Amino acid sequence: MTSVTAEDERSRWRRMEHRNLVTFLRVAELQNFTRAANELGYAQSTVTFHIQTLEEELGVSLFDRIGKKSKAYQGRRVSGELCE
Repeated sequence: MTSVTAEDERSRWRRMEHRNLVTFLRVAELQNFTRAANELGYAQSTVTFHIQTLEEELGVSLFDRIGKKSKAYQGRRVSGELCE
């Protein structure tokens, strides 16, 4: 088993779609997929697709989806890594 280096992690972030990351940050800030979609000019299904794509790439669930609210789950850790 090989270990993952900090450079490997940075490289993974660079490969991700910029729009998916922008969508993620907006949903994390607003804690609401629909409001984020409206502000970004996307359909709500597009925001869901962006978040699901990121979750698949990272192998983690980014939000706890509770009714219309979306609480950042792994999202806080991930957004901190994005800002590094």
